[in-house]
Amino acid sequence: MAALNAFLDDSGDETNRDCTAVALAGYIGSGEAWDVFERNWGGVLAKYGVPWLHMEKFAHSQGPFKPWRGDERRRRAFLQELCATIAGAHLHGIGAVVSLSDLARFNADHGTRIEPMPLAIYMTMLEIYLRDPNQWVKMRIDRMKRCNSKLETAIGYARAFRGDDVSHIISAHCEKRSADDRPPLQAADYAAYEALKFERTRPRVAPPDGKPQRRGSFNALLDAAPLVGMVVDYDTLRQIHEWRHGVWTSRPAA
Repeated sequence: MAALNAFLDDSGDETNRDCTAVALAGYIGSGEAWDVFERNWGGVLAKYGVPWLHMEKFAHSQGPFKPWRGDERRRRAFLQELCATIAGAHLHGIGAVVSLSDLARFNADHGTRIEPMPLAIYMTMLEIYLRDPNQWVKMRIDRMKRCNSKLETAIGYARAFRGDDVSHIISAHCEKRSADDRPPLQAADYAAYEALKFERTRPRVAPPDGKPQRRGSFNALLDAAPLVGMVVDYDTLRQIHEWRHGVWTSRPAA
């Protein structure tokens, strides 16, 4: 059975005092699907005369997007065509968002030392596994601070769980090449950026109609490929902790 490929990017910096959450998100698909995606994604970039998509620079009209400042029609059309590329390749969105305040409170209450980004990586690996427990997956994460260390910790969370299959069917590594050269990581950047933006702005009390307000750019992305994942808050952590019987490491805490 041919392996699927998952490309993921992070958003949010837990070392920043103003940061409230971290996210990991991206897409999974077959090699053929990614070939189709890369051809069409490159075509959209060429059409609009930009070398890549970086959501921070796009959102603030910086770099190659500086001339687009105020041109909302062009900006919307650009994102819509990129979303159509994701949809046309039949990719599947995947990811996780971790609330930093909830994780800190949980660690204090339970004497654990669970780390934010490794937890987001582990939860994303778990979502991939639950999607198809028999499918081999190659998981690639865009470069981030201490990427290899965070990935090693995430794999440790998986392996500490009884009967771990997750880390055996998912091979994961941190990318060395820049996202400038990897369209799949640019799409992952889009997904992670929007997932974190949504988490920061979503109401903590459900609106009367039960439908949370989302940015148009996030709605377009979700219409292209639903993003399957989890917002990890205190209650979610408690449930996962109980499911794991409180075990997060194969070594006793120091």
